[in-house]
Amino acid sequence: DSVGNALTAGPFAILAGVPIPTGLTGAALGVSSIAWTWNSVEGATGYKIYPASDTAASIGNVTAAPFDHIGLSPNTAYGIVVSAVNSAGEGALSASATVYTLAAVPTGFALVSANSGSIALQWGANFNPAGTIYEVGYSSTSGVYTSSVTVTVASATVSGLQGSTSYYLQVRAKNGDGLFTSPTAPLTIPTKPSTPTGLAGTSQGTDSVLWGWDEVPAASSYKFHFSTGGSIAVGMTYYTQAGLSPNTAYSGKVSAVNVAGESVLSSSATMVTFAAAPGAPSITGRTATTQTILWGAN
Repeated sequence: DSVGNALTAGPFAILAGVPIPTGLTGAALGVSSIAWTWNSVEGATGYKIYPASDTAASIGNVTAAPFDHIGLSPNTAYGIVVSAVNSAGEGALSASATVYTLAAVPTGFALVSANSGSIALQWGANFNPAGTIYEVGYSSTSGVYTSSVTVTVASATVSGLQGSTSYYLQVRAKNGDGLFTSPTAPLTIPTKPSTPTGLAGTSQGTDSVLWGWDEVPAASSYKFHFSTGGSIAVGMTYYTQAGLSPNTAYSGKVSAVNVAGESVLSSSATMVTFAAAPGAPSITGRTATTQTILWGAN
């Protein structure tokens, strides 16, 4: 009342002469703490801090701002109210303020799979709550993340990429107040190679064919696939198929390989080995107008 007696409201004895703190704000110090500040109250000897959602019991007492709110969870909203205290007692509660702790940096950022046009990734939430926003940045230029994919789960697929191209990728998390974490260490991941072109064969004799094709950027090796089944790894853009039969058609396809996997098979190409020279001829019969000659097919 006007003479300074306590007015009872709920569990608090509110002193008419103790001003209400104003300007309550908070700033996340990290994934588990928030620093709260407010305007000082003239004559106050201390302040009590209460959860905004339950003011039955205080969570801290300080003689002056700030109050460091610790032991919190990542990317979680925390609200408080503050009252001022002096020798006469405790004043009324301030207006509430709410702030999110920082999100935690994702862990275990790793490749799941890569194709010629997409890369699938996953990471650990690192105790971020469900619904935390993650941004995967990517580019074909190191250190420049010009494109991004945003998700609310700990995995993402980046699509619309070019084959035979290395991409640089990183992920970061965002808290409920829009503050991003530092990004993870970047990954450098090539997409699967493009399909080789220009496959053609050249007969090298009666028992071999030299196959060649155009180089595929970012391919570390190739596989030549035989039309009869099976394949062989090749480190260059050519392969000699040996041990063949004379005057016989042989076909094959080729694929490009890198750490992301194997490309789609090329179109098929066919080449015929040279025929073998006939064996030495021999005359096996004569008439007045004809000769019969035989030779080996070889």
